[in-house]
Amino acid sequence: MQFKTESKRFGSHVYTVTQLNAVTGRKALLRLMKIVGPAFEAGLRGGDASGYVAVANALPESELEYFCDLLAAQTTVRGGEYAEESAPQLDKVFAMHFADDYFEMFQWLGFALEVNFASFFRGLVRKMLEDATKAKEKATASTSPNTSTPGSGG
Repeated sequence: MQFKTESKRFGSHVYTVTQLNAVTGRKALLRLMKIVGPAFEAGLRGGDASGYVAVANALPESELEYFCDLLAAQTTVRGGEYAEESAPQLDKVFAMHFADDYFEMFQWLGFALEVNFASFFRGLVRKMLEDATKAKEKATASTSPNTSTPGSGG
């Protein structure tokens, strides 16, 4: 069995990301959850850019370095200045490659995280939405007015 790979173009480069193995991935997932947890909460409350602000506030430099290093080792890059047949590992060219294009670096990083963890976060969001729907239905049922008429007695 082979690990899943996905490719995506950003600018003049095509990045091919190979999925992490489960042992490495579970460690990375735990670290990622500690970063994006506040963003989920802020996004659910605010429904705007507050989720991005929460990630920026929760993302120490060491974690950005960790995820870039980890996922660059799982990525090849081609196009642009790289010949199609060479496709170097991104971790070998990282410092020069993104030297003047941090936006593309974050596009690649988001894609690499998606390749590895999207199914978990889709499932988490689905579960959160289901729970919220159930809670809303329960709250609506418990607060609906009593439609029965009181008996007449005398």
